[in-house]
Amino acid sequence: MRKIFIATAAALSLAAIPTAAFASKPVHPTVSTTVHTTHDYDGVTTTTTKTHEPTKTHRAPVVMYVLRGSLSAYTAASGTTNGTVSITVKGSNDEPKTLKGLTLVFATNAKTKVELFDNKAIANGDRGIVKIRATKNLDAVTLQTETAFQVIDQGVAKTSDSTTTTTGVHS
Repeated sequence: MRKIFIATAAALSLAAIPTAAFASKPVHPTVSTTVHTTHDYDGVTTTTTKTHEPTKTHRAPVVMYVLRGSLSAYTAASGTTNGTVSITVKGSNDEPKTLKGLTLVFATNAKTKVELFDNKAIANGDRGIVKIRATKNLDAVTLQTETAFQVIDQGVAKTSDSTTTTTGVHS
């Protein structure tokens, strides 16, 4: 009988712990009030009350725009002087319909990561990717005010998908 009593008491006390945790919700600051009292020499007392709302800073989410297309007009950044890169967008991860077909120009700086194809300079018409870290849902004009995060050269664009077929005996 004593074991049943101890087991029941233990079960009830363990069940009460989560209930107590739910019952005590944290206090959220809603409004703070500051009272200022000013005494005049004429015997008049003036009281002013200021109400301060809590300040919340809401920042728009930042995303990585990945633009794929043809690169052109690349100039490297040199020291504190920014460079530029142009891309004619063939596809993107964000707003693909609105950016497709546009030629966008982005600044590059010393922090921009540039990956070259076969250690060759970026040539006009090379396939490439330009990544930009910026606020979500920007239009093309505002997006171009951002600095490129990364430029990836993927080499000469394929002009056609011609494949050679051979006939005869395979060795």
